[in-house]
Amino acid sequence: MSNIAWPAEHDQEMFSYLSRSGFSAVEIAPTRIFPEQPYERLDDAHRFARELFQRHGLAVSSMQSMWYGRKENIFGDASERQTLVDYTKKAIDFARAMMCPHLVFGNPKNRIIPEKMTQAQAIEISGSFFSQICSYAVENNVVIGLEANPTIYGTNFVNRTVEAFEYVQKQETDGLAVNLDVGTIINNDDSLLPVAPNAALISHVHISEPHLSLIQRRELHRDLSDLLTKAGYDRYISIEMSPHDDVPVIQQITDYVRKIFR
Repeated sequence: MSNIAWPAEHDQEMFSYLSRSGFSAVEIAPTRIFPEQPYERLDDAHRFARELFQRHGLAVSSMQSMWYGRKENIFGDASERQTLVDYTKKAIDFARAMMCPHLVFGNPKNRIIPEKMTQAQAIEISGSFFSQICSYAVENNVVIGLEANPTIYGTNFVNRTVEAFEYVQKQETDGLAVNLDVGTIINNDDSLLPVAPNAALISHVHISEPHLSLIQRRELHRDLSDLLTKAGYDRYISIEMSPHDDVPVIQQITDYVRKIFR
């Protein structure tokens, strides 16, 4: 489960609950743990992950919001792109320090294609960008999971789930995979049909709602669980939603999702 789902003061309570409930890992937003310059605190990051495992038996499964606070655009000028490459390498170092195998590439506001740019140019630029960051990720045993972000989040690059699959297939870049986001599927009314044949491209799954609202009970969840099971998916499934103060409500949601996907 992602640690953005509850306020920081409930961390130990929730970590203990997740451990007792059969969860094996926590997904983290770096600034949720270290609000200022998290990537400069590698020793603290390693200590956090070690203590999380020692006290609760929980690993760090994935990182999200890795560019929180950044304004640069991968489709901006070369200097913006290089800034993001360098910053992402720091995020990868942070993930390695936490023994975390996966980074979610969402970042909708940092991937807006300018009106004057052609689709071919956008593919070329983004392909070069991912090649650079994924090469460094592979060296550090980290995978970058490209997440389809619908237009409600203000981006125009890879808005649908099938586009994420198609993009990763065409790029054939080591270390680049698909972060399957259920909130995107719901918002776009996307079909689950592309999931099974592309399951090998999926590095991580987010059980979420549009705008990260509280998880609703949906038949879609059972259908997705069946598809992933039959396809042999064996990586993490993570609950992602906005902070909620009512811990019992959060725990009810974790119980529901655990029963569907256990």
